[in-house]
Amino acid sequence: MREMRSASNVMLTLKELQSDYVKAGVIAAAGGGGANANTTGSALNAGGAGGGRSGVGDGHTKPVRAVAVSADGKCVISGSADNTLKLWNLETHRCTSTFEGHGSFVACVAPSRDGNFIASGSGDNTVKVWSLGSHKCIQTLKGHANPVSSVMFSSTGEALVSGSLDFTVRIWDWRKGRCTAILRGHTESVECLTISPNDQVICSGDKDGIIHLWSADTGQRTAVIHAHTKSVESVAMSRDGKLLVSCSEDATIKLWCVDLQTCIGVLRGHHGHVYCAALSPRNDAIVSCGADGTVRLWSAESSACIATFYGHKGVVASATFTPTGRHLVSGGTDATIRIWGLQPAPEVTSAGTHARSIEGVAIMPDGQSVVSCSTDETLRISTIPRLMCTDTLAGHSDGVFAVAVDSEGKYLASGSDDTTVRVWDASSRDVAAVLQGHTATVTCLAFATATATSTTSATATTSTATPSSSSARHLISGSVDTTLRVWDVAAHKCVATLSGHTSGVYAVAHTQQEGGSHLLASGSEDGIVMLWTGLSKPSVLLTLNAHTYGSFDADEAGVSDLAFTPDARTLVSAGDDGTIRLWDIPPEAVVVPERVVCRAVLTGHEGCVTCVTVASDNRHIISAGEDATVKVWQLESTATAATAAATTTAAGHSSSSSSSSHASSPLSPNFPSSSTSHAHGSNGLISSGGGAVCICSLEGHTDKVNAVAVSPDMQFIVSAGGTHDKTLRVWPMGSMLAPERCTDLPHMPTFALTGTIAHDRFNENPARRLNALQRCLTAFPSTLECTMPDGSDPHAQGAVHTRNGGGAVVTADDAPRSSQQLHAQQLQRHRTRKGQQQQQLSTLHESASSTGDGDGGDEDGDGADDFGGFGESESGESVDRTTSKSALVHPHQQHHQHHQQHQHQHQLQKRRHRRGGRRGMKTGLSPLAWAASDSRRLDVLACMLSIPTVPVLSLERQPSMLHAAITHAKDVEVLSMVTAKIADAARAQDRGKANPADHYPWELSLLSLHHGFTQDLMLLIREFPQVAAAFLRNLGLVLSGADVGYDHRATRLPTSRMIVVGDECPVENAGLWQSLRASGELEALETQSNHTVLTEARVVPVPYAASTLPDGTCLLDTLVEAGRAELFGNYIARAVVRFKWETYGRRKFRNEANWYLLSVVFITVLTFVVDLQGNDVSQLLSSKASATDVVSVIMVLVLGLYAASEAKHEMLEWRYLRGHWRDFWNWLDSLNIVLAFVVLATYLGGWQHARAVLAIASYLRWFGILYHLQAFKTTGPLVRMILAICFDMRYFLVVLGISIVAAWTSFRLLLLDDKTVPLDGLGDPANGLLIMFNMLLLAEFELDTFGGTYAVLLRILFVISMVLVPVVLLNLLIALMSDSYERIQDRADIEFQLLRARYLRERELFLSPAEKSDPKLFPKWLHVLVPKSTGVGESTPGQQWQGMLTMLKMEMKTQSRASAADVKARVDELAVRLAAMEAQVHGVQESLAEKVGALQRDSARIIALLQQQRQNNT
Repeated sequence: MREMRSASNVMLTLKELQSDYVKAGVIAAAGGGGANANTTGSALNAGGAGGGRSGVGDGHTKPVRAVAVSADGKCVISGSADNTLKLWNLETHRCTSTFEGHGSFVACVAPSRDGNFIASGSGDNTVKVWSLGSHKCIQTLKGHANPVSSVMFSSTGEALVSGSLDFTVRIWDWRKGRCTAILRGHTESVECLTISPNDQVICSGDKDGIIHLWSADTGQRTAVIHAHTKSVESVAMSRDGKLLVSCSEDATIKLWCVDLQTCIGVLRGHHGHVYCAALSPRNDAIVSCGADGTVRLWSAESSACIATFYGHKGVVASATFTPTGRHLVSGGTDATIRIWGLQPAPEVTSAGTHARSIEGVAIMPDGQSVVSCSTDETLRISTIPRLMCTDTLAGHSDGVFAVAVDSEGKYLASGSDDTTVRVWDASSRDVAAVLQGHTATVTCLAFATATATSTTSATATTSTATPSSSSARHLISGSVDTTLRVWDVAAHKCVATLSGHTSGVYAVAHTQQEGGSHLLASGSEDGIVMLWTGLSKPSVLLTLNAHTYGSFDADEAGVSDLAFTPDARTLVSAGDDGTIRLWDIPPEAVVVPERVVCRAVLTGHEGCVTCVTVASDNRHIISAGEDATVKVWQLESTATAATAAATTTAAGHSSSSSSSSHASSPLSPNFPSSSTSHAHGSNGLISSGGGAVCICSLEGHTDKVNAVAVSPDMQFIVSAGGTHDKTLRVWPMGSMLAPERCTDLPHMPTFALTGTIAHDRFNENPARRLNALQRCLTAFPSTLECTMPDGSDPHAQGAVHTRNGGGAVVTADDAPRSSQQLHAQQLQRHRTRKGQQQQQLSTLHESASSTGDGDGGDEDGDGADDFGGFGESESGESVDRTTSKSALVHPHQQHHQHHQQHQHQHQLQKRRHRRGGRRGMKTGLSPLAWAASDSRRLDVLACMLSIPTVPVLSLERQPSMLHAAITHAKDVEVLSMVTAKIADAARAQDRGKANPADHYPWELSLLSLHHGFTQDLMLLIREFPQVAAAFLRNLGLVLSGADVGYDHRATRLPTSRMIVVGDECPVENAGLWQSLRASGELEALETQSNHTVLTEARVVPVPYAASTLPDGTCLLDTLVEAGRAELFGNYIARAVVRFKWETYGRRKFRNEANWYLLSVVFITVLTFVVDLQGNDVSQLLSSKASATDVVSVIMVLVLGLYAASEAKHEMLEWRYLRGHWRDFWNWLDSLNIVLAFVVLATYLGGWQHARAVLAIASYLRWFGILYHLQAFKTTGPLVRMILAICFDMRYFLVVLGISIVAAWTSFRLLLLDDKTVPLDGLGDPANGLLIMFNMLLLAEFELDTFGGTYAVLLRILFVISMVLVPVVLLNLLIALMSDSYERIQDRADIEFQLLRARYLRERELFLSPAEKSDPKLFPKWLHVLVPKSTGVGESTPGQQWQGMLTMLKMEMKTQSRASAADVKARVDELAVRLAAMEAQVHGVQESLAEKVGALQRDSARIIALLQQQRQNNT
């Protein structure tokens, strides 16, 4: 999210159309009468006391639908659904008057330009005009047939225009009370209108998304604009009548050119319906509001969102500016009006803003002002940090691309597209000299600086500069004409022209070494950096292929900027390849080429690195690029790198071997060796110096950053934006590098922070590390909304890693190519291209030397104007720049010069616009998701989640922290922490809804929830069902605010204790329950026989909970497939089941149950009329057959048809429903279907034993009724109990069967020769088992049975069997049944919900496409009415199923809570004691420190006295 939520990230933004809108602030808190840092605006409402109102009850009682500000800016007018208008004092925030008279809601209000009257439109179809003097209605205009949606006075105040839902726009002479014109043409209701400032054009928008333009004089329609795909909700016109702003239900805001009727901009950012958009008084900003509960501020020029304001608890229906533009006023469905303060920049004239892209910046030596140059042909001098423009320097005839300031602050220099260099007197702001000689655009400048002497210690690094009179008079310039020129500033002449580059020069830097020698560095388009020595007669010292490593595209190889460190020991180069390279420069007076090596390659920018500079402390590098970010890098110490280098050498990568293997000529490109991952210099040496790490990534620019500079005292960084940004930004570098913000930061991948500091530090102490992290995130909570770098994702390809030899970061792009042939091919391409360019530019060098003397002067004083040519303007159009003097040049030479000039201009334009579309939306993990993706970061995650300054928890971004915890961490502790935080955020949202005037941190944003959150929840249910069950219980239902105007005391809840309805919005429909009550739909959902209950309106915080996600999955399916009843012990699952049951489940169940009961009747009747003779169908239907035979055939056929229908459904269920086989009832249904077909076949086929199959089928079908009894709350638990007890008895039945079979086999063997017991009875297994069952369980036996030869053995075995079976097993059975009964009672409610959910899941499979697409059956959001103070935690089951186990659990919970509270109190007491002890320790430490300091001072004084005495004695 790019909108800034704190003003700490950017100190000031200077923008052409944005200078007054830097950041929104807080004026006062509602109900408090003063400022409150925790609120987000001043609220005027009816709740609370003091602050925003004049007395109890003076605020609106229903949603605010319209707000406006009087012309003098002293009053706010609001219109509400409570049928009233109210007048508020903008300074005191008190209601001064209430206007009553409308018979319905007030839809719109508008003040007159003279501030004497107010017009209002209402749902009573009237327009009323009110006098602000008498506070009375002075005119009522009637004529509209439907509610009036919009109204506006003309500029003179004599006419009034209104729009209505009756499809018309009316013009009124309101003083006479008559309608003068009716504008017809809309085919839908008119939703909004506006009038041009000159009263000539009326603009109206309708529900079809069409905007109509009308002539106010003739009443004729002049234009029709098909603006939006949905209803146009608001239109506004600029003061000049040329710009039109419209907003729509399609979530967009569009900017239109009125003359051309074309769209010139689209603003996107709102989540849902945009209800209002208004222009600022200066037409430079737009305010909008919408259904997402936010107010957003936009730049009209750049279409960027400047700020987002949170505070309204519901839909924001109207928003506008005050006449001064210093405040915003908004009104919403939470019945409040909020006033938002805009922190203004100082008064800035038009001269204080560049009109085009800013190309360069330079800070004066005193650090008090900054000089910027732009393609608008001017330089501007502004103060730091307030950026107040103090001077504008004009003189160039074309865009200015370079600016420089000398070390003493006496001169400014600027280079331009007009090929000249201008030197300005810094004090008088006059032109001191115009230096001519370049034949193409001057792209870079550098004054010759004095020697920098650095003193380095263990604690600090300081730099001092000693000005040199000789060096201060020289200026170095680089140009697209491939040359550098050294100028004597005092003599105004060129003292040297440096040639050698084959492409345009875009970077130049100068330093003076310790020995006094001057060292120049220049970089060109082809990626070459050349080092030169001397000023008066410079010579080439070394050529480096700086940014051509592994680059086959010439466009990717350019050098964009160069900078020397103040100690002159390091050269920093920035390139189009996205890298920054550090080059070691030897400290001796004469640089040895072999010792210039590349120390490190820094990567991190996305796209080209456009500029780089070095801070005065020798330790920090500041860079910027096309990715619109500014990065601060900290140079690592040489000692650390040397240690790493020694480690590398010990590993087998010696520097000597690398040196010998990569030695080459200075011009030949050298590639890193595949045997090492270290950076190489041009001669292949591995540097032992340190690298750098990115410690800060600053975002805020909306386009690429063209230039960056740092103040000498390192307090500020100034950056300049490109074509689509045009802003200067000042960043507080001093505070970002303060010890309390940087020293103890955690070691974690660099944050891409919004205007603040990134953290990448090592610390051995975890406590200090986390404390530092907490302090920084508390100050900059927007950090948690940013994107982690790609390297933070362990699964990302090409992750960033750190070199062993230092701190430089290298990516896969720096890795050497695998094929040496590719190296040779690139080298050949480079040499070929270089030769072609050298040949093409030779003529240009000759002509340049012939037209100017050695010092670069021009005899006629016109320099580059001797060369006409063609270039490209900012818009890309071809511009003829040929002057009359071009006729003096020979035609052939002129043609060649035209060609060369065109080539240079094309090269410059190509560089300006290269890869303009490369920058896209950033993807990756958020900091929260990153921390949640690894269980080892649990402490970091806990620290992040404890930040108290985060206003909103948004789960819109994917992958979310919940998804990361599930898929990457896979740790229950991490998941518990994440889910607990989301649940806590839901409760914070509840508190915010209950107290709209207050603001609570970490409020859950319902509007940020989308199908991704539901998918994550379903994944959690599948992977961690226990955690999911606890999460659903704790998350619960969230207060919705959809009950405006609803009487909660009159609700008659059904036995389920909840009423559930569907809607497409979570919070926007504020009057949902009141509308259901008015339409009578709510009464159908109530149980009128029940008593009224005090309820509250909540919403299920899971989008698509009762619907199907875009990927075809469904939450109900996931819950059922998990097969865990505890997942239904929460209000969310209960609400889903209840909604589906009430909308279609009950109806489907009744139909299916009726058909099943009818099949039971048929099969029962069939058992009475069945033919017992085994006749086939021909005999049963013969003339001799009886009526019962015919009826039996009909019954069998009907039963077969019903079984066929059942079979079709059952096959679909087995095919598409996962886990269908786990349910006993599905097997029973399948068996019943099979038996029905067997009965049909055997009976009609005349099988004599068909009645046996019929008997089994009838028996099982009767038991199938139990399945349908599960749907009732009284019988459902009983059925479930039967199945559960049978399941629990499975092992008991095994033991019982073994006992009976054992007794049967033994008794049969011993009674073979006993005549008292027939052998046939025991010999037959069925009879034998039945006899033994009666004997052992029912005690049906005679003592005579145990006679015969083995009577004694028989009786012993019988006694053993009787002890085992009736005594032991039956008592065990009683115990099992008791336990099962108690368990089923305890889980009866959740098991009942699970059974219903299974049934609903099966029925959804057979819904028609029309039913599945019906939003009434499958809405996005579920709204619920529940008893007050419920809706969270476990759903309470009915008292009739409360068993002893439940009572014990509740008692244990009560005791555990009491114990936890006691422990917490003791821990808090201990913490207080520890804090007191810590304070005492700190006091002792401070006292000791003071004593030690005093002792040191006394010692120093004594030593000084002794030394003085010794000197005196000497």
